[in-house]
Amino acid sequence: MIKFTEALKLARNHISKMNISCEIVHIERFSEGWYFCYQSRNYLDTGNFSDILAGNAPIIVDKDTGVVINTVSAYPIE
Repeated sequence: MIKFTEALKLARNHISKMNISCEIVHIERFSEGWYFCYQSRNYLDTGNFSDILAGNAPIIVDKDTGVVINTVSAYPIE
């Protein structure tokens, strides 16, 4: 089992590999681990809607294995 600090590090590492600069904006704990919502750094800095990410689904970090899971926005996280 991993701790939250390790899950956060894994999530940040995962989003750092994207083609654009992103920041985690919301975190929730649930029975299997944590999910991390993110948004583009440009949008967060400027508020310009042309910089907003659309359809970006949260990533999940499994608390037992530390595996990072990409989700899709078409279905609920559960």
